[in-house]
Parts: sequence; structure tokens; C-alpha cells
Amino acid sequence: MGVWECVEVAIGFLAGIGTLLVGMKMMSGGMERAADKGLRKLFSKMSDNRFAGVGGGCAVTALVQSSSATTVMVVGFVNAGVMTLFQATSIIMGANIGTTITAQIAALQTFDFISLAMALTSVGAFTAMFAKKDGTKAAANLMCGLGLIFLGLQFMSDSMRFFRESEAVTNAFASVENPFLLLLIGIIVTGIIQSSSAVTSIIISMAAAGIVIGSGGNSVLYVVLGTNIGTCVTALMSSIGTGTNARRAALIHLMFNTFGAVLFMTVLLIWPGFMGATFERWFPGLPATQIAMFHTFFNVVCTALFLPLAKVFVKISIFIIRDKKNKTKAAVSQTFLDERILNTPAVAMNQTVKETARMC
Repeated sequence: MGVWECVEVAIGFLAGIGTLLVGMKMMSGGMERAADKGLRKLFSKMSDNRFAGVGGGCAVTALVQSSSATTVMVVGFVNAGVMTLFQATSIIMGANIGTTITAQIAALQTFDFISLAMALTSVGAFTAMFAKKDGTKAAANLMCGLGLIFLGLQFMSDSMRFFRESEAVTNAFASVENPFLLLLIGIIVTGIIQSSSAVTSIIISMAAAGIVIGSGGNSVLYVVLGTNIGTCVTALMSSIGTGTNARRAALIHLMFNTFGAVLFMTVLLIWPGFMGATFERWFPGLPATQIAMFHTFFNVVCTALFLPLAKVFVKISIFIIRDKKNKTKAAVSQTFLDERILNTPAVAMNQTVKETARMC
């Protein structure tokens, strides 16, 4: 493979990532606007029921296509004083399940969806241009975004096939066998891109193209575990300059994702043949589906294990991040507003209505 050909392939790969991210943004925006009333009702009926919190976090993240966005919203709610740490914990756990839908969509590239993707993108784009009703525009953007996601995955998959033919590239990926290094790669790349869904989609595209990471088997799963830790960066950055409870919410997100990754990494290290005995056997010849299913399995199991310990997470966060000793006893007026909630206009509108009522 010549130098110019390598450059073209690299540009195609970057174009695929860009198309994927734009598609995710358009689809989440369309889904969010289509479910505008549903989101308002969901966040206006916050309760201490942990199962309702998990369901709400899962539903919201499936709509906005980003667990980071949901967690940032949660940090904003906690900072505004309208959500308790216990409520935030269950919603954060649910968000980790909701974010797996993107990986499942990415796994569908195994099938020939390119013609459908082009049709979805073109129909959605033209409909959005000429539609007058907001509902129709939202549905069109959702359709266009979904099509762009498939096109982006196709671009990346095509680029990966060229990389697979390069012995130097395949050897480079195969040479990284240290599980802790693979975990670190997942953390760093996700921290830079700030989207575990995007990084997981890239990994799935590599698997679909036949590029093997490490020695095969469990190796690719360590990177997936790393993405779950790396996605905490967004919430941690968002909590800078916030109140004590908001920083505790971000810490709970980090603890939940880290404890889950450590638990599963221990299992994978003890059981080197885990992938071969489970997902490779259940979904033979479909490496993309195998990774997507593990991603979902990992988050569902972690939520099931740690949900009963939600109050323990809250206590640990309170122990680590103490209240300031010189805290004044003067009461601070409650507000339903926080700039982090602006990332989701439907929810921000609902909070504005609440704040207006409070002021009156």
C-alpha cells in the first residue's frame, strides 16, 4: 500500500467517524424533539424508586444517544438541588444500559444496509427541508441521522478492509496483548472523543472488517471495559465548579463504571476462554454482534449487581467528598435551573416552568 493510498484510507476513516458523530447528533436531536412531552413527564416525576430511576435513565439515554449527556444532566439536577444523590445513582446506572443501543445499531452493519442507509439519509434530508410541522421535521432528522450512522459505519468498515490488507497495521494491532494496556487505550481514546458509543462503534467496525485486536479472544473486551471508564471524563469535567453534591454525583458515576470494569476484568483474566465459551459460541461468525452483545451484557449485569448497593455508593461519595467545615448556615434559595440542563431543551423547558412557578 502506497503512501498516498494510506492517506486516502485514513481520510476515509476520519470521514466515517465524522459522519457517525453527526448522525448520532441528528438522530438524538430528532428523538429528543419527537419525545419532547415524554421527557418532560419523565423528569417531572422523579421518585426514590430505584427501578424507576434505572428505567428513566435507560430511556433518556436511548433517546439522547449518550450516557455522558444524561450524566451531565443529572449533575446539573443535583447541583440545582432538585434531585437527591440516591435518585441520581439509579439514573446513572440506567444510563449505562441505554447507551448500549448505539453498539447494537453499529452491529447491524454486518448486514447489507448501505442502500437502505442512503435512502433513509436522502428521504430524511429532503423531508426536513420542506416539512412545516415540528413533529415531521423531528422524525425526518431522526431518519436522516440513522442513515448517516450506517453510512459512517460503512466508510469506517471500508477503510478497515484496506488496513486489514496492510501487514504492518494488522501486526500493530495484534502486538498489543497486555490486558491493562488495552484497558488504558480504551480509557484514553474515549476520554479524548468523549463518547463511549462512538469508540465502541469503531471497535465493532474493526471486528466486522476482520481486524483482530491483541491475541483475539478476550483482548477486544478489555478495550470495551476501558471505554466505560473513559466516558466518565465528561461528567467529571462538568462537575468542576459545582456544589458538593454535584461533585459527589460525578464521583458515583466514576465509581460505578470503574468497579464494574474491575470486576469484569478480573473475571476475564481468570477465565481466558470467556469469549470463546460464550458470545463466540452463541453468535458464530458475527464478531460485531458478539462485541455489541457483550457490551449490553456487561452493563446490565453491573446494574443488577450494584443497584441494591445504591445507598452504599452515596455514603462512600459523602465520605470522600466532605461538606465544607466553614459552611454558613444561611439558607440558600432553591432553584430548578442549571446551565448543564440546557443540553436537553425539553428538560430545560420543564425546569424553567418549575422555576417560574417557584418565583411566583
